[in-house]
Amino acid sequence: MSIKLSICIPTYNRAAFLGEALDSVIRQATDEVEIVVSDNASTDNTEALVREYQARFPRIRYHRNPENLGADRNYLKVVELAEGEYCWLLGSDDAIAEGAIAALLPLLGDADLYLTDEIHPSGRD
Repeated sequence: MSIKLSICIPTYNRAAFLGEALDSVIRQATDEVEIVVSDNASTDNTEALVREYQARFPRIRYHRNPENLGADRNYLKVVELAEGEYCWLLGSDDAIAEGAIAALLPLLGDADLYLTDEIHPSGRD
């Protein structure tokens, strides 16, 4: 099956938060979903964390930039690495709400750009 949706996570020194983001995607990912992480030369344990997740979820692809490219170029890099028809840019300290991927997948193909709302932990939009 081909990849329909790439969850693209650019990151830099966010190992403390990245696990929650990855868990939120893995819990609801289907065979049509991949996760792509572009590490902007982190100095923390980001690579080790992602490697642990790859061991249990093989559709995570990890790329480490040899030097910090800056945020904008790292966003471009993670999208460049994606193999899906669509990309969802996800902050490495964010999580996807339960059911969000299942709600989005059937809609893909109707438009070129999809905007999602943000849900704050406090319940405020």
